[in-house]
Amino acid sequence: MPRGTNPLIIHHATPEPQVILADWLSSLRVGNPLSHRGLTLVPVYPTTSTALVPYETLATAITSRHVTVTELNGGSVPELAVQHRGPVPVLLIDGDQVEGGRQNRVVNTTILVPVGVDFTLPVSCVEQGRWRETRVDFSTGEIVPPSVRRGKETSVRASYRSVGTPRSDQGEVWARVSDSLSSARASSHTSDLSDAYTARRVDLEDTRMNLPFPSDGPVGVVAIFGGDVKAADIFDRAETLTEFWPRLVRSYALEAITTGVGVPDPGGLAQAFVSDASQATATVNTPPGLGQDVRLSGSGVRGAALVHGGAAIHTALFGTAGSCEDPSTSTGRESVVPAPRTRRTTATQLTARAVTVGNLTVNVVAENLLTIEAEALILSANKRLNGGSGLSAAVERAAGPSFVAERDRIVPTEPSNGFFRGTAVVPRSGNLAADGWRRRLIHAITIKYEHGHRIPTTPEIVYAAVRDALDRAEVYGIGSLGTYLMATRTARAGEAPWATAPREVMATALVRAILDHARIANHVRTVSICETEPERFDMAWEALRRAYTVG
Repeated sequence: MPRGTNPLIIHHATPEPQVILADWLSSLRVGNPLSHRGLTLVPVYPTTSTALVPYETLATAITSRHVTVTELNGGSVPELAVQHRGPVPVLLIDGDQVEGGRQNRVVNTTILVPVGVDFTLPVSCVEQGRWRETRVDFSTGEIVPPSVRRGKETSVRASYRSVGTPRSDQGEVWARVSDSLSSARASSHTSDLSDAYTARRVDLEDTRMNLPFPSDGPVGVVAIFGGDVKAADIFDRAETLTEFWPRLVRSYALEAITTGVGVPDPGGLAQAFVSDASQATATVNTPPGLGQDVRLSGSGVRGAALVHGGAAIHTALFGTAGSCEDPSTSTGRESVVPAPRTRRTTATQLTARAVTVGNLTVNVVAENLLTIEAEALILSANKRLNGGSGLSAAVERAAGPSFVAERDRIVPTEPSNGFFRGTAVVPRSGNLAADGWRRRLIHAITIKYEHGHRIPTTPEIVYAAVRDALDRAEVYGIGSLGTYLMATRTARAGEAPWATAPREVMATALVRAILDHARIANHVRTVSICETEPERFDMAWEALRRAYTVG
């Protein structure tokens, strides 16, 4: 080789995660179906080898004391704290339930927790009626049934698209849990999904015993009941499926025993389902933890997979045949109710207007937010809950030193240095007192600053933050709330705009969040949008009317 030249270096590029997943799914074959009491399980086998990434499951890690799961910062509904001190990453799969703390939760999506970290785990509540600690830490519970997982996947997919994080629609999860309890004929004082499993434990155990794990080592399983494919769980190795098998069987059986109905060719149906998944459209997201999250959407199938180290570690698929449309488009509206006239001090007399959806009435009123008769106020805030000027400053002054002290105590310092946009926070102190009312403050995190400059918010962030605020109001048993049109003011000269969309779009995002929550509202019965300026009053009512009419 001539002096001064370099040898040829060949770089072997790692395939894209969606390619790894498609190749893996297309290589799978199905085996002989197993059936019992209306549930058919079709085992899935690999025909090619795959990379093996070292990990242990959450159940194993908790038993080995490698992992501890606790409440985050004393209690945050959509998040839990994971302290990991084990030798290998820990696998938590979509639908994995953890029990304890202040309420039982379910993991939002499959996650691989890195070694030696303090990790924030995205979860959803599956026990709506409890917010008190029964034990400090959490243990693993059942895997939630396919309908809950499928509904959750839809909202997690939308959350990845809008804010880049795997958040769920908590109201939709609660609605699905309620359906599961009803189908199982289970009584639960706290609307706890675990009570559905308890109510049908004899049937579920009978099904599990009659559908043992196949001895020839499948890596996945397709669940068929109610006349169609409902779900599939596919792992990178047989050992992982072996560990999850009893809980997966019970999760499928919980819904299968109430639907029955088989299909004439379950093996062919399962093979076609996996094949359709291998050809589905894929989008890649960056999840918390290790690897890449790949969302699939194809003919009759949707789902997600975690790809890491050249392997599809867990793929969760859901059948879409006969399923409902995206729940976020449903309104559940019932009636428009004219509200009484309200007194105001401005020159123009405004008429209060209202829409009633299910159990919840949404009012547009010409009243001051700080004096309205409501149990709680939903306020726009930045990640550190700081009051700036205008309404935020007025609220901070009215809330007093107890609010400021707790704010400084509860705001996270690492790694985000504050709360994330699109979420909500309920401090324990700092209530506003006026005319005999004690108003709790719920902060919807929609504002962000970088290097002293305000970053415009989006309709998706406002929607997510207000939905989370209303979910938290349900947890606290709050019946009436007041709020206002967020991110709709005109920026001053030289300032960045407050929002990325016209103010009418921002207003619609807020009322859309309220109307969507109304479908599952339990404790929350009244939400009042307070605007005293005639133009903004009209804008609020037009946004409410438009969202209600268009859906």
